[in-house]
This record gives sequence, C-alpha cells and structure tokens, in this order.
Amino acid sequence: MKRFYLLFLGSAIPFALVMFAIAISNNSWQRALGLAVIMGFLFGSSVAQGLTWWLDRRDKNKRD
Repeated sequence: MKRFYLLFLGSAIPFALVMFAIAISNNSWQRALGLAVIMGFLFGSSVAQGLTWWLDRRDKNKRD
C-alpha cells in the first residue's frame, strides 16, 4: 500500500500543477484549482493503479 501512495503522489502532484497552469489562463483561480485537484486525483489514481499492478505482476513472475 505504501508503494501505491508514493506512486499516486508522484504522479498526481506534477499533473495537478500542470493542469493548474493550463487552466489558470482561461478561468479564475478557484475554478482552475478545482479542476487541477480533480484531474490530479483521476490521473494519479489511474497511473498508480496501473504501475502497482505491473510491478506486482513483475514481482510474481520473478518468484516463479
């Protein structure tokens, strides 16, 4: 579970910062912040789930 949280934070925070920088040009900062948080959670969770699945599968294949 620790690996998932590290992967989640490692992918969500940079993506949220990029989304905030993109969204701030067309919207108010409140809307840009909300969009960045939501998109960061969505992107971070999907990347963390995919990488966790891939790393667990790789570890299981090494043991066999």
